[in-house]
Amino acid sequence: MYTSPHLIYFNERIEIAGEKIEDHFLFESLEAVRLACEKIELEPSFFEATTAAAFLAFSKIAADILILETGMGGRLDPTNVVPYP
Repeated sequence: MYTSPHLIYFNERIEIAGEKIEDHFLFESLEAVRLACEKIELEPSFFEATTAAAFLAFSKIAADILILETGMGGRLDPTNVVPYP
């Protein structure tokens, strides 16, 4: 599940199998996004970077269902990379 905003801990935004993402897994995902963006000189927004980190984390864990809160919508919303179910 990917939602926002968080209430207390950032980890609340990303849940896998009903549990908040663990700190080390969250760090690995965010760091991978940071390094990839740095490599191509891209400066993503906070929402774009955290969405990419969530999608990267989800790509490593098999799931039957994804609950995904979108951003503001529209063609530039970073959640648009997910095909319509």
